[in-house]
Amino acid sequence: MASKNSKEHESETETAEALQDSSTELTEEKEEEHVNRLPKFVELDLPAMGLEFHPAEPLLAASFIDGTIKLYSCKAQEEPVEVWSTEGFKKSSRSVRFTEDGESLVCISKDKSWKLFNTETGKVEREFVKAHDAAISTVAVAGDKHVVTGDDDGRLKLWDLRFEKAVFEAKQNEDYLSDIAVDETNRIVFATSGDGTMSTFNIKRRRFDLQSENLHSELMCVEIVRRGRKVVCGGSDGSLNFYNWEEFGDISDRFPGHPESVDFSCKILDDLICTGSGDGMIRAVNVYPHRFMGIIGDHGNLPVNNLTVNGEATILASCGHDQRIKFWDVEHFHHIGKLEKKAKVSDKNKRLDAKGKEENFFADLE
Repeated sequence: MASKNSKEHESETETAEALQDSSTELTEEKEEEHVNRLPKFVELDLPAMGLEFHPAEPLLAASFIDGTIKLYSCKAQEEPVEVWSTEGFKKSSRSVRFTEDGESLVCISKDKSWKLFNTETGKVEREFVKAHDAAISTVAVAGDKHVVTGDDDGRLKLWDLRFEKAVFEAKQNEDYLSDIAVDETNRIVFATSGDGTMSTFNIKRRRFDLQSENLHSELMCVEIVRRGRKVVCGGSDGSLNFYNWEEFGDISDRFPGHPESVDFSCKILDDLICTGSGDGMIRAVNVYPHRFMGIIGDHGNLPVNNLTVNGEATILASCGHDQRIKFWDVEHFHHIGKLEKKAKVSDKNKRLDAKGKEENFFADLE
């Protein structure tokens, strides 16, 4: 006959096993929930060039190589539904940006013009024809009244939506402006250029401040990270170049390793960005310490055309030369602890699954 202690032990074991099974089921359900909240891929007739999530709603704006602008409604497990489409420009529309309140969409074009579209209707609210003397290459929104544009000749312009003309312009770069970032105070503008430098402007005082030393490699994209203490620029040589705040003349740090150019970047967390590369791969990169976390998605062997993240920083959208818009779950990066082990060279080619996992991926995290 079994003793009382033996029966208690069997009961405790059964309870523990039941709790473990329950915990496993809850974990699997949570992981499945992560995967199931993603919209399906969008098959396109033409490559998308610009991409931007609405700041608050499940809406995604895309601009195309033929000048078309489209707005999609993005629901979990469904193919995004086209809300409206308009033939916005005569030539390629290279980038789109929502205004701060999300009520309007700023779109630029190779035909040297830019327009403001109503988000709800797709109707043109404002139009700036011949806004630049060269094709407009990049755009950013600064607060609720200002738009910053850059062109293929390296000229930057500041637009106040209360007026019909640019209120400030400067030409500090000798080649095209590739990307523009604005700090949280809507005061400082950073513009990267194909001439290998980053230029800094003060839009409150409407002046040029500083141009960095030439890195002898095209600078393709720019992000403000580390709670506004660092600026990072992606280079055509596959490097990430870091500047200390208010020390923008020369880099403070450099992280090489992308096998091809870093064409686009998107901040997920203050210490983590996603990069889109010329090899078609989308990588998660931790900064300070610098480390490749792995590949979260790809567009085959074709270049990535753009990246954007939703307002909650849980879903990343990308477009590429493969004529697709794809969606990737990045919510799991919010729960990663402190990195303990040193990075491996092979991490840049390590693939993460749809749940953000890879064999031994979390083994060195706490």
